[in-house]
Amino acid sequence: MLTSSLPSEIVGEIFALCLPERHSDRLSIQNAPMLVCQVSSGWRKAAIGEPRLWDTIIFPPSNFARNARFIHDGGIERWFDRTGRTWPLSFGDEPSQAPSGSNIIQCLHIILRFARRFKHLSLVMTKIMHLETLRRGFPQDVFDQLESISLCCSVEMSSYTLQAFPRLAMPFKTASKLEHVRISINFVLPWSQLTSIEMASRRRQLNAGEWRNLFGLCRNLRQGTFVFPSWRKPSLKRALAHPTLESLTLIIAPPPQSGLEALYGSRAPADLTQRVHNVPSVCRTMRSSLKTVVFGWQGEADRDLEAPIEASEFIGSLIREPGAFDALRHVVLPCKSNELDHFVTVLPLTVTAIPGRVKGTKIQRPIKDRIRIVPTDDYYLL
Repeated sequence: MLTSSLPSEIVGEIFALCLPERHSDRLSIQNAPMLVCQVSSGWRKAAIGEPRLWDTIIFPPSNFARNARFIHDGGIERWFDRTGRTWPLSFGDEPSQAPSGSNIIQCLHIILRFARRFKHLSLVMTKIMHLETLRRGFPQDVFDQLESISLCCSVEMSSYTLQAFPRLAMPFKTASKLEHVRISINFVLPWSQLTSIEMASRRRQLNAGEWRNLFGLCRNLRQGTFVFPSWRKPSLKRALAHPTLESLTLIIAPPPQSGLEALYGSRAPADLTQRVHNVPSVCRTMRSSLKTVVFGWQGEADRDLEAPIEASEFIGSLIREPGAFDALRHVVLPCKSNELDHFVTVLPLTVTAIPGRVKGTKIQRPIKDRIRIVPTDDYYLL
């Protein structure tokens, strides 16, 4: 038998390699770890002694009845107890585009018991009470081992409940090992009856697909305020067209754009205006203490996008006035820049950018260690 002829460490490695790639598939009796426990008593004994088989419980979004039985029968405690007292754990619900439910309330006792051991949490919230559970029910300042979090929120809110959550404090603010956060938020609203929308935050611009989806949902939209996108003009023309839109205000970094009406042709809104937001001047007011500037990802990963307007303007300020930002040490760019190696040479700072978004592959050796290139997927985590 395998378990009698091989050292336990080797058996554990073999069983760990049998685990399915998708974490939520571990709960199926057709996959490891439960499958290997059915082969023989020897295999079951060896499997139960391997903590890597039992340290992860991620509930799939499609089988709430089975999940409820597993929780009610003490399955979570049995799995986690097989890992000992200090082994790091991963736990939660698998996120989806349109989640239909959550186990956050049923599993609150698990969160309370194992909070200090979680290295990963995946939380799905579909009701206001789930947000309240996260805000008030979770323990505070005890997630010592937490390294990553996935937050999937699809909550139907009225205007009153929206006003009640202008800022949601998380119970993870003292998690010293936390490095990665994935957040997906879907506001369940009566989009078709909305006549006015304002999305003026410069931290999160809409890409072409998001513009089309939003305008497709808001069939009666009359007035909108949005941040001017930085993608190519053909995509812009198609995405910004809306048959009922009468007034459109675009938040634009300097200099003001000319010829916006030409993007629309005969379908231009009757009232098309632009509001200039001067990012460089905002940074300049903080230049004596400004240490880091991060420009958020502006578009789609498979597009060869030009630099966002505000990023180009700020880079120009660095070139023209290098001494004005003597405290600056790190710039994060989601775009290509002809001046990258120049201002890294002039200024004592580090640049983080995406591969393929920085023109020129020849970087001088003395400054190469101060230009960090990261994968596009990792840029969302910066």
